[in-house]
Amino acid sequence: MCYNISGINNKVNNMALIKKTEYARKQGVSRSYVSKLIKQGKIALCDGLIDEDKMTARTDLKRQLLEAKINNEIFKGQILKAKIDAILKEYVL
Repeated sequence: MCYNISGINNKVNNMALIKKTEYARKQGVSRSYVSKLIKQGKIALCDGLIDEDKMTARTDLKRQLLEAKINNEIFKGQILKAKIDAILKEYVL
């Protein structure tokens, strides 16, 4: 729930609130895609606006998770390559 206490410059309880169009532009996606995410419950609205700070924090966490998954897959690949190299050395010698 969102309560407008200050009512100044789209700030509600120290939240940076922006329109869907502006959020879509900043994220490099269409406004309709943002609307779809809102309908799916992935983006919450506060008086029809998006809390940019909250969504940025969520995006940063998702990015960190994806980077960890990518690094894990790279590591698995390196281990597999080392195993293959070890097997090939046996046959080459």
